[in-house]
Amino acid sequence: MSNKSTLDMCASAVAQLKVAGLSQSAVSGFVSSMEEIVFEIHSQAKDAALLCLPPHDIATKRKIENSIEHLENPFTFLNSEAKRKRLLTEKWGTVEPTEIVLGTRFDSRRNKTTGTFDQVVVTDKFAYIPILETLKAILQNRHLTDLFKPRHVPKEGVYFDLSDAAHFKSNPLFYTDKDALQIQLFYDDFETANPFGSKKGIHKLGAIYFTLRHFNSSLDNIHLCALFHAQNIRRYGFNSIIEPLLNDLKVLEIEGVKNPVCGSCIRGTIVQVTGDNLGLHSLLGFLESFGAQYCCRFCVLEKDRFQFVFSEDNPEVVLRTTEMHALHCKRLQDDSTLLHVYGVKRVCLLNSLKYFNTANNFAVDIMHDILEGVAQLEVKLVLQYIQHNFLSADDLAGRIHAFDYGYNQQKNRPP
Repeated sequence: MSNKSTLDMCASAVAQLKVAGLSQSAVSGFVSSMEEIVFEIHSQAKDAALLCLPPHDIATKRKIENSIEHLENPFTFLNSEAKRKRLLTEKWGTVEPTEIVLGTRFDSRRNKTTGTFDQVVVTDKFAYIPILETLKAILQNRHLTDLFKPRHVPKEGVYFDLSDAAHFKSNPLFYTDKDALQIQLFYDDFETANPFGSKKGIHKLGAIYFTLRHFNSSLDNIHLCALFHAQNIRRYGFNSIIEPLLNDLKVLEIEGVKNPVCGSCIRGTIVQVTGDNLGLHSLLGFLESFGAQYCCRFCVLEKDRFQFVFSEDNPEVVLRTTEMHALHCKRLQDDSTLLHVYGVKRVCLLNSLKYFNTANNFAVDIMHDILEGVAQLEVKLVLQYIQHNFLSADDLAGRIHAFDYGYNQQKNRPP
């Protein structure tokens, strides 16, 4: 095996640690330890080889010593962040973020010398990682090229995948181009400081990620697209954040990105935007307070009927459409108080895409709505039904206690 092959394998191992989210100090510690191990292996290999030679064979001993001394330790080329960045860039290439200025404002800052507050100019920025460049980097991987080709064979009456839905099948892009890229956006906020401390909210960041639905089962398929201070949404609006993303998506819809493996261009667009309800209402231009008369982003059922109507087949339910959403946004320009009726605050820039509209985004977040929402209440009702009809309370408690939850889930035994 050549030295370059060994170095590539070591670089791949380090890259996997970085992808897994390990800190720079943890990666540096791992590389340092591996560097010492390789040095020790070289030393032991030299001693073992020398012991196999007769004492008088000085010439051969010198050749072995020189050969092992000239063996390169691959982790020496990875023992600093600068070396790792340079090597990984040469091996795979990197997509550098672009810093985009949102605007300037005055802010009060305490003067450490005088103790007074001074007015200083603050430039608000956010980082955008170009989605087109990221897609180009993904397409360069020959091992992934075949995975872009559709493998799912639809069966009549079986809903197996998003591509089985009538809405997906009616999309002109995916109807005519079966290999088009299916992009899913995800938006969420996260606290960088103690979420229960006094700095809560001050250092909160917002992030937009994207995944290719061809690789839904892989965590490595989650790519950061934009990173910004969450308070800048209130200051400048979401459209300022997603504008560069929108421009790239328009290029992807019409021109596409070149697939270096086959030489042709491959197009794509957004198939769904996901996130929690608050995040999606903010991103898609709906009222975040959920206090409007029509506060649901899927339909225009009145809020006081939510606990009585549970099916979209009910004649009371009128689903939002692209035409209805456009009409609501137009009427808002003449009467801003209508936002408390329609539940719409503004036009979302994503609606200017050719093959996507927020009114047709029927995605919900299973984590917030089901797993952290109604699921625990539904499970209690199921357990009550079982207890009343099949098992006594003691039998049910005994089975819950005796069930084999495995090592990873043994602490998650239900109450």
